[in-house]
Amino acid sequence: MSLVGPLRRTDQALYRLVHGRLRARQIDPIMVAATDIGTKSAAWLTVAATLAVFGDTKARRTAWMTIAATLTAQGVVNILLKPAFRRKRPFARRGLRSRLLIKPPREHSWPSGHSASSAAAFTTLAAAYPDRAVPLLVLAAAISYSRVYVGVHYPFDVAAGTAVGTVVGAAYVGLNRAREE
Repeated sequence: MSLVGPLRRTDQALYRLVHGRLRARQIDPIMVAATDIGTKSAAWLTVAATLAVFGDTKARRTAWMTIAATLTAQGVVNILLKPAFRRKRPFARRGLRSRLLIKPPREHSWPSGHSASSAAAFTTLAAAYPDRAVPLLVLAAAISYSRVYVGVHYPFDVAAGTAVGTVVGAAYVGLNRAREE
């Protein structure tokens, strides 16, 4: 028995839930802003640049690790996985149409690059600054969830992107710790 059918139906049902009961015009601008700051990893690269310019040696090392992890995660998703799997975006499928809140992206859907870069950045930054993990997690989650909310990703695209980014971020953290020993 194949799991693809039930997984696809669950993914579509979750997408419909977000675009039905969980959508509210009052938070539309917040979700659009979250998507915007996640585009090209702008939020994460800004955090890293701030650490690099104003931080100590640890902060500069963390900044470079965050930049490397973020760009690696984006590369894995956008150069390797999306072209290999070629999943259509939800707005391109019949029966799932919803009001898009942003200009529709041209590339494929699976996995989410915003989620991958957010998870990679969160993982590296939270490892270096565990006392700041909660606000970093809130930012990463908002960027990731916004992709479903604005209508350009399925929930499982976000989950897959988060998994890719977490693995990439953890690899960079592990390499950095091994180098420091």
